Amino acid sequence: MKKLGIFFKLCIAFGLIGGLVNSCVKKDFDAPPFVDERQDINPTLTIRALKSMHTIGTYKALTSDDIIRGTVVGDDASGNIFKTLHIQDETGGIEVKINAVSLFNFYPAGTTIAIKLKGLYMGDYNGQIQLGGSYEVSGTRININGIEEALYKNYIVRAKTDIPVTPLAISISQLNTGHTSMLVELNNVNFINSDVNVVFADVPGKNSLNRTLEDCAGAQIVMRTSGYSSFGDALTPAGKKKIVAIFTVFGTTKQLVLRDLTDIKAPDGQCVVTLDKVGDIRALFSGSATTLPAGKKMRGIVITDKVGSNITNKNIAIQGDDGKGIIVRFSATNTFDLGDEVEFDLGGAELSEFNGLLQINNLPLSKASKKGTGTITPKEITIGALLADFENHESTLVAIKNVTISSTSGTTFNGTTKLTDASGSIDHYTTSFATFSGTTFPTAQQGKIVGVVGQGGSTQAKQLSIRNLSDIQP
Repeated sequence: MKKLGIFFKLCIAFGLIGGLVNSCVKKDFDAPPFVDERQDINPTLTIRALKSMHTIGTYKALTSDDIIRGTVVGDDASGNIFKTLHIQDETGGIEVKINAVSLFNFYPAGTTIAIKLKGLYMGDYNGQIQLGGSYEVSGTRININGIEEALYKNYIVRAKTDIPVTPLAISISQLNTGHTSMLVELNNVNFINSDVNVVFADVPGKNSLNRTLEDCAGAQIVMRTSGYSSFGDALTPAGKKKIVAIFTVFGTTKQLVLRDLTDIKAPDGQCVVTLDKVGDIRALFSGSATTLPAGKKMRGIVITDKVGSNITNKNIAIQGDDGKGIIVRFSATNTFDLGDEVEFDLGGAELSEFNGLLQINNLPLSKASKKGTGTITPKEITIGALLADFENHESTLVAIKNVTISSTSGTTFNGTTKLTDASGSIDHYTTSFATFSGTTFPTAQQGKIVGVVGQGGSTQAKQLSIRNLSDIQP
């Protein structure tokens, strides 16, 4: 029989038994001793150096006794990251795959961990470099599997906790593969119009969705959100924001992974829009189709008239405050009226010629917005002077005095007629769907004709086009 404790013996000796025995039983037990697993293990390799050993599309078995150390910047607390930790040191970040859930209970963001590399594998998922416990081949793709739950503590050692990580302030265009799995901060970005006030992800269907962010320079990046995330059914906000997120890649697509909604913050400031002159945009044409760089924006006044319809419904001609003009061809029917002041985001747009006429080609309507109204006073010029300096006047509004209209093929405006003044002649073109196409043109000399300078047809003929009948002034 085991010996009774002294306290219990005394209770018996003094007859404190029966109904009083409970007072002799110790009710407050000592808590078990706390086991602090943290160890401050020095790394032998930086994350950047480790990633430099990898060739995209392959895998590497890690056999050395090297150790990396980094701070967790992305955990699975919100469900937007699954069976994965993103860690970074002062040189870069890497994704660590672990076949376990609720990792945030052991390695929450702000925890510094050391990882023993021997026995692990390094690979990538379409360019996103990963560490894991094994690999498998699926067709032409090599998949890195997570470190098994029963084993991951053999490789991962906690060091310090509650370590603040300052996100890297950077622009969308500056982001590259060297920044993957790092915590980044993008300021003054907004969801594009079609992605405002919509859910981040398909929560009922458990499907991930992409939403697009855009910065002041017009550069764009995808925000990808899991249908399992706790905030997936929240609505995306409007307006400029500061976004803190994990940067990842999928092939050539740049992606942000939001940790939770607190990483969407008010911006530090607003965009300072730098506008290019219309003439400067025209000067970027290289002689063949040219892609305009990010950040190119311009404004101009619409000098064509969609009501008169003497231009296709996808096209407008605009003239800037530098006196230069250009055709903008949209990917769909536009709604801009004569006199509208329009701002254009031209980053990535095509600058090309069609039948000799320079144009911004196939621009999405979302890349243009009305900013107000204005007027353009047509430049008075003779036909001879216009033809002598045609490129500088292309797609601008001009006025020619003392003009005679003639034709050898009919009496209406439809098609090509001829304008003549004392200095020369130029074609006048009217489309068949113009509202005045079937109107008989006047044969007497006109006091003034106002029109948009253009070029077209298989011969790239130089021409002028009135917008409506009020452009002919007796």
